[in-house]
Order: sequence, then structure tokens, then C-alpha cells
Amino acid sequence: MNIRSVLTSAVYTKTLNLSNEARKGKTTGAIVNLMSVDIQRIQDMTTFIMLFWSAPLQILLSLYFLWKLLGVSVLAGFIILILLIPFNSWISIKMRNCQMEQMKYKDERIKMMSEILNGMKVLKLYSWEKSMEKWYWKSEKKKFAC
Repeated sequence: MNIRSVLTSAVYTKTLNLSNEARKGKTTGAIVNLMSVDIQRIQDMTTFIMLFWSAPLQILLSLYFLWKLLGVSVLAGFIILILLIPFNSWISIKMRNCQMEQMKYKDERIKMMSEILNGMKVLKLYSWEKSMEKWYWKSEKKKFAC
């Protein structure tokens, strides 16, 4: 949790110090998304870094002990494990592309919600609640279309 607090504080401080010209390039939704989702990814990454060295070690130890227990039949499972690596890579690439697409829609939705909340008085005055609700649900459907 310490990493998350430090990164959130750093992004918040940087956001407060942005010039007007730099603010034009980033929407409120993108900044909020950066503070929530992207920081969570960095925090999760610290957990997965350990897998780079421990996963091969775990596989080797598992194969060794299975070899002692089952003998040659372990090779069939190991071959299947090796054959599934390209499939796992393909699935992870598809998931990453899908997440990138969802991030665009989340940015759009957060921007839209901040506009709606900031302009609530105008929405009420002109009775635009229904049209804004339709707009919101349309963006939600786009997010889950992936």
C-alpha cells in the first residue's frame, strides 16, 4: 500500500503543477484514470516481478519431484506445458489489447461523468437528464463490447 500512496501523491502533485498548456493535452478522465488504474497496475507489477525468478524454479522443482514419483510419464505433461506457451502468449496479447481499448472508454466515461457532475445545474435547468443518461449507457456498452 505504501507504493500506491507515494505514486498517488506524486501524480496529484504533478497535476497541481501542470501549466495550462499541458492541461489541454490531458483530460480529467485521463488523470483520474492514471491515479486509479495505472497506479494499481504498477503496484501489481511489484508482486509479479518475483515470478520471473520463482516460476522457473517452481517448475523445475515440480518436474524433479514428479519425475521421482511418476517416472517417464512426466514428460507428457511437460510437453503439453511447452506446447501451450504460444497459446498463452496469444491469449495474453488479446487480453492486453482488450484492456487498452477498455481504458480509452473508461477515460471517455470519466470525462463525461465529470462534465455531467460539474454541469448538473445546467442539466436540471434544461431537462437534459434523460439524454445524458442515454449518453452514459451508450458509453458503458462500448466499454463491454471488447
